[in-house]
Amino acid sequence: MTELTLPRLAGSRSAARSLVRQADGPLEGGIVIVDCRELRSAPPSFADELVKAILVEGCAASLTLRDASEEFIRYVRESAASRKVPAGKVDVVTALGQSGIAAS
Repeated sequence: MTELTLPRLAGSRSAARSLVRQADGPLEGGIVIVDCRELRSAPPSFADELVKAILVEGCAASLTLRDASEEFIRYVRESAASRKVPAGKVDVVTALGQSGIAAS
């Protein structure tokens, strides 16, 4: 399992790539948890690059968003759908520990 913590303000595709490059373990075949607790603002392009780098190019088994805003969840869902990533590869976990597959 690899965990990435998003900054308060996430801005660009290159920032997303840089964050993924700093991952503490291999992505391929693994579970990647993206901690969104501090995130206050991120454009759709940032979410799209995370999906691309983690699930498409990184070949991770799944991406779990922890404590993400509804807006960021929507961005990730839309990106995953447009990239033909199976909906079951994106999961959402809230502070209360509730989990649910993020349907596209």
